[in-house]
Amino acid sequence: EDPQARLKAFIEQAERHLPQLRGAPVVALSAETGRGIDRLMPAVLKTHRDWSSKIKTRDLNDWLAQAVQRHPPPAVNGRRIKPKYMAQTKARPPTFVLFASRADQLPDSYRRYLVNSMRESFDMPGVPVRLTVKQNANPYSDGEDGQAAAPARKPAAKASGKPSGKPTFDKPASKFSGKPAGRPASRAPLKPGRARPPKR
Repeated sequence: EDPQARLKAFIEQAERHLPQLRGAPVVALSAETGRGIDRLMPAVLKTHRDWSSKIKTRDLNDWLAQAVQRHPPPAVNGRRIKPKYMAQTKARPPTFVLFASRADQLPDSYRRYLVNSMRESFDMPGVPVRLTVKQNANPYSDGEDGQAAAPARKPAAKASGKPSGKPTFDKPASKFSGKPAGRPASRAPLKPGRARPPKR
């Protein structure tokens, strides 16, 4: 049988039974001739680098936006699940957290799509990738139409019923001017006149 055909059949069987190892490097070795030994350690070192991968949050969220645009999440009960934000929490293995609306309703098939797309985009074939989906941490929950709901208004302050600290008094009306007392009524200005000489 052709060795290449046997190797291809082995890889297909491994990917079918162990889908999480899809894309992992496979090195064919010969114990008799030593063939392929020179390719073994480079494959091991690359897998170790992929296992230790750290992805910048900005690059991760740029990828997330493109992945969601290519294949949006399904709608549940007429409402679309919206992935919001993603970050890496650790390495070895690469572990990520995704914040989304209605996180508990995100299908496992969509999680697998994100993981496989991540492996392909960031060159991490065959590396176990852990993805946790959590409820969106945004303080504004989604409205019925998918838009952010308006924040709740604070209740209006109620009158306490207590008297104010400073007493107030009503000013009595003046009997001359008809205006509240406290300011004297204005007088007409005096006209200048000639002074009379004193009587002798």
